[in-house]
Amino acid sequence: MKIRVAGAQIPVTTDIESNAALIKRAIDSGRDEEADIVLTPEGSLSGYTHQFDYQTVEDALRSVVDYASESHIGLALGTCFHNNTSNKGNYDATNPISLKVVSQVKDDNDPKTFARPS
Repeated sequence: MKIRVAGAQIPVTTDIESNAALIKRAIDSGRDEEADIVLTPEGSLSGYTHQFDYQTVEDALRSVVDYASESHIGLALGTCFHNNTSNKGNYDATNPISLKVVSQVKDDNDPKTFARPS
């Protein structure tokens, strides 16, 4: 089985809504190019910073995950987000999560689909 990956060369800013819009455009481009997975740069949603609005990132993350799923595109998304399991209760540099992998729901009849992580 071959997997086609599209690398999204997009600017990374601290404007989360703009970043989400660019990621959605990258998903559209990946779909148009028949990619199976779109790979975004590090910090592409949250911005390349540890100072971001946690709720805005969570909302934007949900939005781009849903968009990728609806577009039938796997998404390897570089972002920072609040780790609710952290003992510190806020950003924990000792336990960073900088890559969120999401994908469409698996379709056993289509070998190009992937199981969505739980």
